[in-house]
This record gives sequence, C-alpha cells and structure tokens, in this order.
Amino acid sequence: MSTVLIAVAAAVSTLAFLASPVSEAGVGWPLALKIMVTVGLVAPAGFLMGMPFPIGLERLAALYPRAVRWAWALNAAASVMGSAAAIFFAIYLGLRATVLLGAALYLGALAVLWLRQRAAVIVAPAGAELRA
Repeated sequence: MSTVLIAVAAAVSTLAFLASPVSEAGVGWPLALKIMVTVGLVAPAGFLMGMPFPIGLERLAALYPRAVRWAWALNAAASVMGSAAAIFFAIYLGLRATVLLGAALYLGALAVLWLRQRAAVIVAPAGAELRA
C-alpha cells in the first residue's frame, strides 16, 4: 500500500507540472492526437488512484467487517465534498496548486498508514504476529 500511495503522489505531482506545457504545445494538434495525449497523461495517475480504496477496504473487512458499510458511505461523501473543494481551490489557488494539494493528501494518507503500523508494533504483545 505504501508503494501505491507514493506512486500516486509522484504521478499526480508529475501531472501537475506537465499538464500546462503539454496543453500549450498542443493547441494546434488534431483532436484525435489531443485525446490520445490526454489519456496518456491522465491514465497512469487515474489507474494508481483507483488502488488505495479497494486495498484499504480489504484490510478493513479483515479487521472490522461491520465497518465496511461506513467506509463506503465515507468514500461517497468524501468524493462529493472533494470535487467541490477541488473547484474551490482551483479557483482560488490555481490548478497546479490544487493538483499538488491532492498529491500531498496521498502523502498524508501514507503518513497515517505508517503511524498506524508503528503504533501497532508498539502495542502488540510479545510474540504476536501483525498483518499490515
């Protein structure tokens, strides 16, 4: 999971800096080429961003099966609030800063994961095997 979160942050950060120059360079390109370049730029980040929730959901189902419904509900609410927040930040901070903020949030998720794993190791009784 850590690798996926780092990869998402890297892909999104790269996209933040590539989107503007590529779109400026592609003003005169044919529509089909614009579509292919856009898909090529966005697809890797989109693919990676689709991984953390299912991985986390699988872990949650193993530890707290009754909480899976809450995770789906929170995911739906966060998706709606996140899209509204992204529009707000894009207007007031700019698109690049908004995309970089999104990358930072994935790194924040990584920090939470690492802190949780560290706390689990500290609290675990001697000889206990932990699944991370």
